[in-house]
Amino acid sequence: MNRPTPSQSLAIGAAAVTIALTAFAFWLSYEHLHDVADDNGLDGERAWAWPATVDLFIIAGELLILRASLQRRVDVWAIVLAATGSLGSIALNIAGVGESAERMEYVVAAVPPVAALLAFGALMRQVHDALAGVQARQPVVVTDDEPVSVRPVPEAVPVGVRLLPVIAIGMTTAPEPPALLRPAPMAVPDGVRLLPLVAAEVTTADTTEVTVERVTDEAEQVVTRPAIETGWKAIDWSAIGLDSDHPRPPALTGALAAAEPRQVVTVPVTITPSELRKQARALNREVVRETGRPVTIERLRDEYSLSRRDATDLRREVVEGKRS
Repeated sequence: MNRPTPSQSLAIGAAAVTIALTAFAFWLSYEHLHDVADDNGLDGERAWAWPATVDLFIIAGELLILRASLQRRVDVWAIVLAATGSLGSIALNIAGVGESAERMEYVVAAVPPVAALLAFGALMRQVHDALAGVQARQPVVVTDDEPVSVRPVPEAVPVGVRLLPVIAIGMTTAPEPPALLRPAPMAVPDGVRLLPLVAAEVTTADTTEVTVERVTDEAEQVVTRPAIETGWKAIDWSAIGLDSDHPRPPALTGALAAAEPRQVVTVPVTITPSELRKQARALNREVVRETGRPVTIERLRDEYSLSRRDATDLRREVVEGKRS
């Protein structure tokens, strides 16, 4: 025998408690309604039968609600029946106390029918959940109620039909027209004179390989600044008919163009971190005198060709170090 799961054990315990609560609440409500009937002219068996005309409406309505839930529909008549019986039982229990009773006596009279209503509703809910779980575990059997119509197979040769012999006839196809051949063009038209071809040497332009070398110093951060070096070249006096040591004629007042254009040579200038901080402090003092504010990160980047991170660290050392 399989032992019940914890969920099933809890459901069984809750159902037992709910049934006991429902029984006690109905008994108290029924007993009080019997006293009301006995005080109002009914005695004996009639006094005991009169409460059933009210409380049994609740049971009938709850059962009809459960049946409608199992059929996945809403039964309005069952809801009206259960509500009428419950409200009638509560009203009669309260009215049976009398007009001159204390307030707590009304509460005591109303508790049993209200508890019976709530407990019976909880019990019906548990029964509904249990039946729904059993229905969900059952395999679904799909049945095809519609009959399958079988189409009759026609006879190969109907009765009374005479077959004629089949004679094979050779089929002839029309011959395909011959394809028109397009004349090939002449390699050398008539009357054209060919010139001899002379092989010539092909020379390529002299290309100079340009290489770019990047110099990095891992030990120390180096900041390079471009420096411009300009050179001069003596004028060739022989080009104008004078000796090289001949004095410059006074009539020659215009400048002569150099034989070669000016060359710009970029020479890396190395600045150590201490020199860089020194120059940055001087630049900061100059900016403070001019604008009244410390130097900005963009000014340091433009001035010393630094990255944004290096310029931020340098500004922090210059500005905050000066404040401290």
